[in-house]
Amino acid sequence: MSTSGPARIAIDYGQPHLRGRNVIGMPGVVPWDSVWRTGANMATQLTAEVDLTIGNTFIPRGIYTLFSLPTRTGWKLIVSKQVLQWGTDYDPAQDFARIDLRARTLAEPLESLTFWLVPARENPPSTTFPHGVLKLAWGNLELSTDWRVGR
Repeated sequence: MSTSGPARIAIDYGQPHLRGRNVIGMPGVVPWDSVWRTGANMATQLTAEVDLTIGNTFIPRGIYTLFSLPTRTGWKLIVSKQVLQWGTDYDPAQDFARIDLRARTLAEPLESLTFWLVPARENPPSTTFPHGVLKLAWGNLELSTDWRVGR
């Protein structure tokens, strides 16, 4: 397959807001040890027109749903093969991968859930495969993992 122009990597998600609530734990929007839709309303969707590696996991180009699993010992990003479903319709049999996420506490809370695909600064044009950090943050929590185009 040939393409002209840059390939697209997109994350489409409903953006929940704190509105004075706790993000994680009880009481909180996201309970410990339960799969979370990682957004609001419809399930969060990753569309990749190129093959990706997220964390250490190869993800072939395509459309996927992103969930997350918060535990007291760490967070996992769940990449699911099931797509176009309501955010609470999670089927573990459809898991493509579970990827470890790094967590850090933010100094200032972020009111709205936000995703970023941050390119690395040293990505020179047309000389290496693009790579960087996938980040999501909400409240005082930031989660991240590395990403790159290809294997």
